[in-house]
Amino acid sequence: MKTSLERAFDEAVGPYVEPCPTCGGPCRGANSYIKLGPGEEIPRCSECGEFVDREGQTLCQLVEGGVMPVILIRTA
Repeated sequence: MKTSLERAFDEAVGPYVEPCPTCGGPCRGANSYIKLGPGEEIPRCSECGEFVDREGQTLCQLVEGGVMPVILIRTA
């Protein structure tokens, strides 16, 4: 059972999300808008399965109230 402080925190910033030990996601400030060229694919984290950049860092952004989905923009 959550304390009143934990409930207030959840209401203010959203529930706590445990970061992935491999890619660090989700995290605040991650770039969730990804532009892809023809035939280009985005890798996924081997631990959590979310999208990551070329360095293996998360693209999954933590926002107030939860996690923002990654937006993939495919170009011709």
